[in-house]
Amino acid sequence: MYPPYVGRLSGVLTPPVGRCFQLLSQRGPVPAAAAAAAAAAAAAAAAAPAAAAGAYGGVFAYERLLPLLQQRELSMFTLNKVLSQHIHNTPQPDKQQQQQQQQQQKQQQQQHQTDREHRATAAAAATAAAATAVATAAAATAAVATAAAATAAAATAAAATAALETAALATTAAATAAVATPALTAAARARE
Repeated sequence: MYPPYVGRLSGVLTPPVGRCFQLLSQRGPVPAAAAAAAAAAAAAAAAAPAAAAGAYGGVFAYERLLPLLQQRELSMFTLNKVLSQHIHNTPQPDKQQQQQQQQQQKQQQQQHQTDREHRATAAAAATAAAATAVATAAAATAAVATAAAATAAAATAAAATAALETAALATTAAATAAVATPALTAAARARE
């Protein structure tokens, strides 16, 4: 019916178009230009055997088939161009995930560093507050000790004053007794 090379051409050219679309459908949505180019390529592939079947002579069939093949080559070129642009413009999910993970790790590291700094600042403030409390307690203890020393000094002074008064009274009493004893002795003798 038609020359054998026509069947070979339609069989060879058609599967890559299907493979390209399978690959693209796995990657994401196919652009409209790629879909149009694929439709034109599929139409040319379907028309090639039909056009060749209508011709009885090999030369006549080739002449009718040549424009269709040229159109198909142009469609394949357009399809390849559109598909390559789509592939290059499609972001790689692995790279995006890696970038997001790296950004998350950086943010976590910064957060940990900030938390460490806050904890260190809080610990330093607590240490300073404890040191201030210890210093205040030491000052209060010193004030109590000073008051106790002053009280002891006052008590010692009072005791010394009392001892002096007692000694003075004792001395006065002894002197009085020394003066009064001869007089009393004399008075007692006089009564006798």
